[in-house]
Amino acid sequence: MNVQEVTKYFSDAADYQDVDQNKVAQALSKAITYKTVSYEDTSLMDGDAFKGLHAHFEEAFPLVHKNMEKTVINDWSLLYHWKGSDPSLKPALFMSHLDVVPVMPGTEDDWEEPAFSGKIDGDILWGRGSIDTKSQVIGELYAAEYLMEKGYTPKRDIYFVFGHDEETMGVDGSLAAMEHLKKKGVQLEFVMDEGGGFKMGSEFGAPEALLARIDIFEKGYIDVAVEANAEGGHSSRPGKGTALGKVAKAIGKIEDNQLPPHINKVVYNMFKGLKDVITEEPFKSYVENIDTNPEAFAEYLCEDKDLAPLVHTTTALTMINGSPAPNVLPQKVRSVINFRIAPEDTCESILAHCKKVADDPELSITMTKGLDPSKISNIDSVGYKALADATQKFFNGVTVVPGLVTGGTDCRYFEDICDCCYRFRPFIDNMVLGYTTHATNERCYLPALMQGIKGIIEIMKTTCF
Repeated sequence: MNVQEVTKYFSDAADYQDVDQNKVAQALSKAITYKTVSYEDTSLMDGDAFKGLHAHFEEAFPLVHKNMEKTVINDWSLLYHWKGSDPSLKPALFMSHLDVVPVMPGTEDDWEEPAFSGKIDGDILWGRGSIDTKSQVIGELYAAEYLMEKGYTPKRDIYFVFGHDEETMGVDGSLAAMEHLKKKGVQLEFVMDEGGGFKMGSEFGAPEALLARIDIFEKGYIDVAVEANAEGGHSSRPGKGTALGKVAKAIGKIEDNQLPPHINKVVYNMFKGLKDVITEEPFKSYVENIDTNPEAFAEYLCEDKDLAPLVHTTTALTMINGSPAPNVLPQKVRSVINFRIAPEDTCESILAHCKKVADDPELSITMTKGLDPSKISNIDSVGYKALADATQKFFNGVTVVPGLVTGGTDCRYFEDICDCCYRFRPFIDNMVLGYTTHATNERCYLPALMQGIKGIIEIMKTTCF
């Protein structure tokens, strides 16, 4: 499918035909030129780039900055408040993030256009953040500016949060913004963040169906370190085993003993939503019998590399280090295993699983970083209905289903003050430009961006005015 063919999915809905593609494109283009790269080591981050981006927003969206209260969180994140007229209504929150991942050193020349150029070439806009996810920041700010230009005043309070460190866990940005709102006693009706999006249903046995997946759940995350200590020495005198051997045996057992698959609530609802558009076997039969034999379907999905993350906690051996030379016995060996945690598991249960399977009391097996799975958000809510209705209004023949994030977003931090947290990127460009998130030649298709912005305006208007 090329970029022209994707427009067949754009509906001819008459609403918001005056959205200004040039204004959006120029705002996003300039936003990309600010190198708001986030790093675990915050000393590497360019604070002036973030502050420059803030100033750019003030210039590009003057009504937003006239009519909303702006709070800067930890120097580089932004929190906006558009006050509504009815305090009995819970506020809505629209969010995304300002930071981007770095360009991998040595790949700069692989880009067809410089990564931070923001170049506009016809309907294509190039640069880091054009997909992930300055496009959504600009889309949400433009939607608010558009409604203000039309003279709208919300009934429901609307908040916007744009974090500066989502790519490095979001603790100083979105989490801090949530804590700020929590101290003020704010309880939210719903949250809309990045995530989800459009794809053809081929991998689910529905090759003719256009799917829009609204993610209602995020898998958890845990890094488990497996360590062994020994005297070390010369490799000519290894004895009956080495620290590396002990660790290797343990991590081999853990990899061989994968967590079992389950049809969790999210996957169940996703496939129930797909039932009428699935035409291929064996998916058709599995989904028809999902209530009577979910175990068989879970096992089937788990055999596919791309679908397995939907139904179980994944186990990934990612790191190991030991001796500095081939003829030196290591004194300390350390391996790290990364798990992405399904709804039925927790950090605590994964750590216990590793210790039980390794079955070696001489090893140190510890959690180095962990985050439990998110809550599963309700799909019978104001926010989910608005997202689904707006998507169906502006995209022809789309089937909307709930889904799950196998990675992570900042949205999960708002569960303390909201039961309905949704992750959805309403732009269809990934279908035609390839998956360039975090990759070389990240770019977006401007007509798709404009169609998605119409959806954002619709969601704001129907839920908050």
